[in-house]
Amino acid sequence: MYEDVDEEHARYGFAREHARKAFRQCAHCFPEGYPSSLDKALSILLPDYELHALDELPRGLSAITLKEQKLIGFNRTHAPVRVRFSVAHEIGHIRLDHPDGVFSVDVGKTKNCESEADAFAGEFLVPLASLQ
Repeated sequence: MYEDVDEEHARYGFAREHARKAFRQCAHCFPEGYPSSLDKALSILLPDYELHALDELPRGLSAITLKEQKLIGFNRTHAPVRVRFSVAHEIGHIRLDHPDGVFSVDVGKTKNCESEADAFAGEFLVPLASLQ
């Protein structure tokens, strides 16, 4: 039981460290001091990727990554703050080198990848150090 907790903390730490590195890479494009818009960050962190507003995503889906097409699509009907987190989450999946389609293959791995991408997005958008 405790081994699972230690492994989980290590994964979160790994994801947060990647987010801090990503933030430092593109901090110069955040005049407000935080990533208010992810367009510029995406062009620095993943220069081959494009960001597109999509109209035809299922209601509960905020963003999606298509690695082969080098595309992150977001649901234009969702609130901007939700879209911002969801796009950062998708950047996390890519930067953490998560496999495509893991959600349909292995539930345990899905949970880990989703938690890591959430940790990445949270740290990238609101670095813990900025709250202290």
